Amino acid sequence: MDLTSSSDVSDLDDFLAASHLEQDQVIAAGGDGTIALYIERLQISGVSTAGQPTLTIFPLGTENLLSRYFSFQRDPQELVRTMLAGDDVWIDLGVTIDAQNKRVPFTCMATAGFDATVVRRVHMNRKGHISRWTYIPAAARVAAARRGSMLEIVAQVQTADGKEIEERWSAANAMVFNTPMYAGWLSIEPNANPGDGFLDLVIFPNGSVLSTARYLFGIWLSSVWKPIGKRVLADVIRRRVSSTRLVCPEEMSWQSDGDYRGQLPISIQLEQRKLRMRVPCK
Repeated sequence: MDLTSSSDVSDLDDFLAASHLEQDQVIAAGGDGTIALYIERLQISGVSTAGQPTLTIFPLGTENLLSRYFSFQRDPQELVRTMLAGDDVWIDLGVTIDAQNKRVPFTCMATAGFDATVVRRVHMNRKGHISRWTYIPAAARVAAARRGSMLEIVAQVQTADGKEIEERWSAANAMVFNTPMYAGWLSIEPNANPGDGFLDLVIFPNGSVLSTARYLFGIWLSSVWKPIGKRVLADVIRRRVSSTRLVCPEEMSWQSDGDYRGQLPISIQLEQRKLRMRVPCK
């Protein structure tokens, strides 16, 4: 086994420009931002889906959402076991398309509204390394200063009988999940699956301070006492979708996989079986 390490993006680009990559593995040593960078360079390279190398993760980030979903460990011995004898899987990717037609893939989630505004505040004031505790005072400030902005949501929804219909809503917050993972070990949409061919749309209709506090409490409660948490979140709307569009007449932030991306509008689509990974055996 030949190993080459680098932190230079140009080295990654050179590697992806080679041929017969389907026999190679890439180890992303970092967090969700490192994985997003790899996917971005992979798509820019023009490597065919079938010809891409296999991605394995050594988690070093703040949240490591995709890594946690597949149970990667921060253990060199476990990494080697996965590289040699892990399970090969293909996962779906979500793709956001902004007003300038820029496409940004995501592995776990894209959101607009309260939490994206928190991410933006942390992003704008960031100085050095951050932890999940960095977000708590930012969330309190955003909640206290929250305006009543509402976004318009249009989605292509999968019905129980397998048909697809268009639905529309006005709401304060929207979250689109490809996996069930969210920051702080919270699970907002536990049924999200990156291999099922759909995205999971979660809509929080109300944006008042009290409603925001109720939603946050309900999300936390769902992690420890699911029946009561479900009751607290009774007005939350959940749909399986193939695509959605988020628009707001005022400025509203959006983020994907924990990184602030910009202001609405955006369209969100699904690309099925787009990323090849080698993950720990179950």
